[in-house]
Amino acid sequence: MSGLENKHIVVTVHGIRTFGSWQRRLERLLRFEDPQILCYHFQYGYFSALAFLVPFLRHLLVRRFRRELQAVIQSTQPSRLDIVGHSFGTHLIAWALKGMRDDPQVTVETIILAGSVLRSDFYWPDLVPSRVRRVVNDCGSTDSVLLLSQFLVMFTGMAGRVGFVGMNGPEFQNRYSCFGHGGYFINEAGRESDSFMQQHWLPLLVGQAEIEVFDDRAAPRILGGIGFWLANNLEPVKILIYAVPLILALLFVSGLYVEAELARQRISATFDMLEEMKHRSGISPGAIQLVSLVQKSSRVPLGRTNVLWLDDNRANNSLERTALAKYGLCFERAEYGADALRLFSEHPDRFALIVSDYTRARDDPMVGYAFLDEVKKRGSNLPFIFYTMGVSESRAKEAQSHGAKAITEDPLVLFNEVLDAVTVGRSDSGIVRRVLDALRPCKETG
Repeated sequence: MSGLENKHIVVTVHGIRTFGSWQRRLERLLRFEDPQILCYHFQYGYFSALAFLVPFLRHLLVRRFRRELQAVIQSTQPSRLDIVGHSFGTHLIAWALKGMRDDPQVTVETIILAGSVLRSDFYWPDLVPSRVRRVVNDCGSTDSVLLLSQFLVMFTGMAGRVGFVGMNGPEFQNRYSCFGHGGYFINEAGRESDSFMQQHWLPLLVGQAEIEVFDDRAAPRILGGIGFWLANNLEPVKILIYAVPLILALLFVSGLYVEAELARQRISATFDMLEEMKHRSGISPGAIQLVSLVQKSSRVPLGRTNVLWLDDNRANNSLERTALAKYGLCFERAEYGADALRLFSEHPDRFALIVSDYTRARDDPMVGYAFLDEVKKRGSNLPFIFYTMGVSESRAKEAQSHGAKAITEDPLVLFNEVLDAVTVGRSDSGIVRRVLDALRPCKETG
């Protein structure tokens, strides 16, 4: 490489979703004017739009280009270095040079940017004139591709459509043409054309011509100015576009974990209650009943369900209520039938289930089926479960004839019946909503 010393080097970088055919065409134009010019074309294949969306992948390619550029500079020791980039190539050039701004070997004569995806507030004074003598930013005022970059891609913008903000002068110029993203390399008919490069780039790259300034845009209008300002300040919107799916994914994964943990707590609380009931009353559930309960426990959606519980002795069923609360059941207790009927009448749509004893120690006219009959008179079809001692087959048939869902003294049967009612009554409102509902503390009232 020693024979390449003191050469005029031109480095070109193409955009994404292209193989950069314009690079070779520009080289032919340059070498026709000056055969001593040596061209280096940085190519990275068909870099996908998906990869362009990911800042980390863009950073890897910037680092790769920086290392390649440093290698070219070190090996050739150019007397003059010019760089030309289009679209994503301008991102590679600008950020690679930012990382090399303290390198004394790096001095660039002219940078030409076309259809730049850089943000319009990119701070060029970090490079101009300390490391770069002049920058030309050619813009296409109808470049719709850059609108997508501005709206959707983090840390990029549409400087190749609206220009860079800052001081324009001999060292820095924005220039505007009325075409789209590829207008620098094609004609109005959409065919390949070298006209723009030949007319506007060759004088800057071959010699020391001054920057030709032009602006072919139509005069701005008020609505257009407002639209420009909105489009140029969309970074918060882009942050939301990126952040919301990540937050939702995190909530979803967290929800799965919480849902699994709550399911474990449910079953654990249920078995603890059954073990205590076994020691207290000698009731021992069978294997089939336990399997049925575990299956139902896994099918009950997370959420909250209000249950009206009528019993004059709170201690009689505290274990059952504590375990059922793990399933999101919120209990409103009443000791007298009249109080239970008032709660039901005031909020007939609040409750999804009614659990009641059959007899009460205190004088209460609404014992037995009286409360159930009053509920049925009001046209309610709420599941109604009697939880009481001394249940016989004949008594079970009698309870069903009054419209009760079940009557039992077995806590396992109670759980199965309650979980049946809860499973039917709850809708699948989405895991995040279900988890939030399940995590909210549920105070027992009454």
